[in-house]
Amino acid sequence: MTAGAFGTEWSVKYNQQEICALKGSTVFMNATFTHPEGLTVTETFWTIDPVPGVELTDLSKDPVYSGRVEFFTDDQKHFSLKLSDVMKKDEHQFCFRIKTNVEEERWTGCPGVQLRVTALHVEAPEEVTEGQTVDLTCKTTCSLTDPTFIWYKNGCPLTTKTIKNNQLHLQTVSSEDAGSYSCAVGGSQHLNSTAHRLRVGFWIAVGGGSFVCLLLTVFICICRMKERAPGTDNSETNQDGVLYTSVTHRTSRPAQAADSADSGAADVLHDTVRVQNDEVTSTDQQEEPQYASVTFLPHPAVTG
Repeated sequence: MTAGAFGTEWSVKYNQQEICALKGSTVFMNATFTHPEGLTVTETFWTIDPVPGVELTDLSKDPVYSGRVEFFTDDQKHFSLKLSDVMKKDEHQFCFRIKTNVEEERWTGCPGVQLRVTALHVEAPEEVTEGQTVDLTCKTTCSLTDPTFIWYKNGCPLTTKTIKNNQLHLQTVSSEDAGSYSCAVGGSQHLNSTAHRLRVGFWIAVGGGSFVCLLLTVFICICRMKERAPGTDNSETNQDGVLYTSVTHRTSRPAQAADSADSGAADVLHDTVRVQNDEVTSTDQQEEPQYASVTFLPHPAVTG
């Protein structure tokens, strides 16, 4: 049994109403209390998210917290909770529970301590250009209490760079600044952030004369690529380009010439003409030629 400080009423006071803790760290919650005179404290413990009318669970007996919580007390009405290996699922409201020798005289200090859990994350561009200025930020999802941020490059602590609060300032970036960056908080260096890789690009400065030479070189390369290789069969390379320069026509068969002349209809048959490297070939295939111009002259009448 613990004899608490006497007072006119119940009270529980917490050193902090909200705590932000790093995932994997150890956190302490502290409280003091008073109770009315004539009562003897028989049991104290910490619990989470109390609900009126529901029996509260001692965290030290909860399988989820067993082995990770410790309670401390002294004769000066101080009570503390130590929670190790903090996890994201530990985000609850932690309250101090007091039982006395009188069944009806029990007290739970609510609202209690709200626990927030965060991990460290480096926020920065993935790539910068030489000569630029860049800030890397060590981000959290809640506000840590008086943190001292430590920065690492390729696993080694940085001591020559400017560090202000949770930011690492890189002035006039060069290729030497490229690498893998991470951050941590003093006292919990083993809980550093995941690494962020920073790449450094560069500009190609080209003067007036050099620029002209560069353009000329590119132009020559393009022209050479367009030239056909020696011994190449042009009839194969120019299959896609079909040009037509002339169209020939045949008159109707002689036996039918008079009938054709009387009807005024000329039975015109024409061949497809392809131009392939100055060679003209003729086929009888039925294709859809593209003409620049086509002229049909009427046949003279055939006399018997």
